[in-house]
Amino acid sequence: MKILLAGPLVIAALLAPGVATAQDIAITNARIIVGSGQVIDSGTIVVRGGKIVSVSPGTAPTQGLRTIDAKGMSAMPGFIDGHKHVNNFNAEQIKSMLEAGYTTVLSGGGPADANVALRDRVDKGEFVGPRIIPSGQINLRQTPAEARAAVQALAAKGVKHTGEIGLTPEPGSPQAEIEVLKAIVDEAKKVGVQVNVHAVSSPAWSRRSTPA
Repeated sequence: MKILLAGPLVIAALLAPGVATAQDIAITNARIIVGSGQVIDSGTIVVRGGKIVSVSPGTAPTQGLRTIDAKGMSAMPGFIDGHKHVNNFNAEQIKSMLEAGYTTVLSGGGPADANVALRDRVDKGEFVGPRIIPSGQINLRQTPAEARAAVQALAAKGVKHTGEIGLTPEPGSPQAEIEVLKAIVDEAKKVGVQVNVHAVSSPAWSRRSTPA
C-alpha cells in the first residue's frame, strides 16, 4: 500500500513505489484516516520493506527508520483507479495522477509492452507516479486459436490482465466475436489472466453474459 500525506487543499508528500520499497520509514505526528473510517488525531505509521507494519496513536519506536514529521497533515490510503488508459502517458501526465491521489492504476488497454515499460519506469523511479498494473490488448477479430496464443503471450510477459475487449454494441455481438471471446476466457482461466470486457449496449451485455 502507498500512503498519501495531504494538507487541507494539496498533496504535500507521497511515498512513491521506488522509495517505499527501498527504505524503512516512520511517519510521525500525522492525522491518520484509516480505511474503516476511523480517525487517529495524532499517530505514527511505520513502514518496513515497503509495507505498513503498524499504525498507532501517539508515538512508536522509530529506531533505524527514516522519520518524516507530518506536522499534523492527514495520512490516508491512496485511491485505486480500476481502468485508465495510460500506456502513452508522459512523465507529467503520470505524475498528475499521483498528485490527484491515485496510487495504483490498472491499465485499461493498449499494447502490453508499452504498459510494462511504463510500470518499469515508475518502479525504477524514472517517472514519479502511481503503481501501474499492466494489461495487454487482445483483438476479437482473429481466430479462436490466434486469440488463445495472444493470451498465452500475455502470461509469458507476466501480464495478468487483458485490456478492455470491446464487443460490437449494436445490434449486438456477432457469433464470431462470441466464439473468440469464449476461447479467450477459457485460455485465460488456464494461465491466470483476468479478462476485462467492454460491453456498451444492452444487446452486447446480454451476449457477454451468456455462459461460455
